[in-house]
Amino acid sequence: MRKLIIKKNEKNQRFDRFVSKYLNKANNGFIQKMIRKKNIELNDKKGRPDTILKENDIVKFYLAEETINKFREEKSFINTSQKLNIIYEDYNLMIINKPVGITIQPDYSNDISLVDMLLSYLNFDEEYSSKTFRPAFINRLDKNTSGIVVAAKNYSSLKILNKSMRNKNFTKTYRAIATGSIKKEILLKDYIKRENRVSYINSNQKGKEVITKIIPIKEKNGYSLIEIELITGRTHQIRAHLKSIGHPLFGDKKYGDKSSEDRYFLHAQKLNIVDISDKMDYLKGKKFEADMPKDFSNKIEELFR
Repeated sequence: MRKLIIKKNEKNQRFDRFVSKYLNKANNGFIQKMIRKKNIELNDKKGRPDTILKENDIVKFYLAEETINKFREEKSFINTSQKLNIIYEDYNLMIINKPVGITIQPDYSNDISLVDMLLSYLNFDEEYSSKTFRPAFINRLDKNTSGIVVAAKNYSSLKILNKSMRNKNFTKTYRAIATGSIKKEILLKDYIKRENRVSYINSNQKGKEVITKIIPIKEKNGYSLIEIELITGRTHQIRAHLKSIGHPLFGDKKYGDKSSEDRYFLHAQKLNIVDISDKMDYLKGKKFEADMPKDFSNKIEELFR
């Protein structure tokens, strides 16, 4: 028998969801069956799957250790001394300026990720802090996109931040260098689909809707410095949308640029929290800005001076 005591970062979630996060390799059918047959109990009795957990509740697994280990994958991270560029931090969240050349999530390369840097900075200890929750980023940027990312430091703030993101209560503004001359504001409304890690824009209502607002700042010698507001947020939305109108990001070979640049220039510069609820309403109306990477600023000076 294995006994777990619900901690602060695990409360306010359904009993069955807690179990599924703990036995993270088991399918839902197995979990529901174990709860139904009282092989997994809540507070020494049969628990309803939809019961909302409270701090200090007790979950007991009447399963063989071999079975628990079979269905549970322990997550690890690389402890690193690499420093985060922190824009803002409080008890609930962190707002970080992500550098170019680093992935947010760990990947097959085993290079240091932003998650590794986050967990190292917080001295995260899964055994002490939580069995089913780790601080996590609520938005993603590609490896070679820099700028603002937001991390939730506890489970309740993760739920609130994700809800605000879904309800489009965050506005995100990017700065980019595009190829070609863009002289007027453009509002793009299309649909996007993804194949083999590449996103394609089409207008026949197949795929997910994407809306992108493009505001020109400067244009010179066949390049445009632009501001971009994401109305929706899909994978590679900006890159695919700019390619679709014949203005791929400068340096973005994957999406059609032919230059010799070794990276594209896209920076998530501003975040405006229009609205947010519950214990995080103190952030309502707050605006945050991430400094641009030096090589990006230098490239702007080179192309538009």
